[in-house]
Amino acid sequence: MLFLSSQILFHDLKGVCSLPENIVLYLQQAIPDLRRSSSQREKQSMSAGIQDSLMHSSFSIEEERGVTVKYRLGLSLLFGLLIMVLAACGGNTGATSAPTDAQTVDVKLSEFSIDVSEKNYTPGKTYHFVITNNGNTSHEFMIMPKSEGNMSGMSMEHMDSMALAMVDDIQPGETKTLDYTFTTSAANTQPEFACYIAGHYEAGMKQTVSVKQ
Repeated sequence: MLFLSSQILFHDLKGVCSLPENIVLYLQQAIPDLRRSSSQREKQSMSAGIQDSLMHSSFSIEEERGVTVKYRLGLSLLFGLLIMVLAACGGNTGATSAPTDAQTVDVKLSEFSIDVSEKNYTPGKTYHFVITNNGNTSHEFMIMPKSEGNMSGMSMEHMDSMALAMVDDIQPGETKTLDYTFTTSAANTQPEFACYIAGHYEAGMKQTVSVKQ
């Protein structure tokens, strides 16, 4: 099941990531090779090809341990590549590219303000929020349906449930993204972008915007 999942994952990743062809070919060969090696190991048998390979192996250990070491080494290399591919796809900041039909909105967080490049929005249109923390402490970005004022007496879980969308735990210097589409029912309303980490909203981390028909 583990190897099958790996094959499916690489098949999917190839469609969204620009992987070098030599890496794709290696992974396509490595996964079934490792699966066959695992099956032979479980049956505690060795093929003539593996025995011949072990005779010329640089590992100076007995044959059975040699197969185990090769299997584990191959598996480690494979999943090391998995980690690198996932990192390449997601980026090192947690940011993702915008959908083709989305409008990009830059959001700058600091102590203690929220600055946005767009304050007027249209229902049914997708917006790609690129949120950067330029401050010295962690922040969050919440899209509230309207100004809720000071909610210091409310639990964070309740606040989160009220938000239309949110991105939390944005560390200093980090950039995260959020794709959001205001529904038609949001027409002619004034949502509020806010950070409700304790004391941040009260210090000024809020920005009223408009959704116009």
